[in-house]
Amino acid sequence: MKAITECNRNAIWLIFFTGCLFISTSSFVAAQDSSTEMSVDGVLVTQGSIRKVSVEKNSVFLKVSKKEKISIQFTADTAFVGMKSLVELKKGQRLKVWYNLAGEENKAVKVELLLDTGC
Repeated sequence: MKAITECNRNAIWLIFFTGCLFISTSSFVAAQDSSTEMSVDGVLVTQGSIRKVSVEKNSVFLKVSKKEKISIQFTADTAFVGMKSLVELKKGQRLKVWYNLAGEENKAVKVELLLDTGC
């Protein structure tokens, strides 16, 4: 059997560390795919960009990740931060939303308009 030379040993270590880096990066990206979290008081928190605003239905449709979209219903008790009402919202704006599950609907507890950080 051939003896492993210093060059071959270094190549094996390089392949090993490259594989470890790939696996850890893949895990990090997969963990970021869903952006919904639970706050301390049991309220769910998510953020995303507005895809549709329906003033008639008191709701917005958010894109929260590449694969996930969510509909949020507003109530008379919904607190607004950075705006006064649903009427001020436009497609493309970013929101952070605290909400509760109520049957099939996501009821907004608090909605914050996030600043546009684009160029």
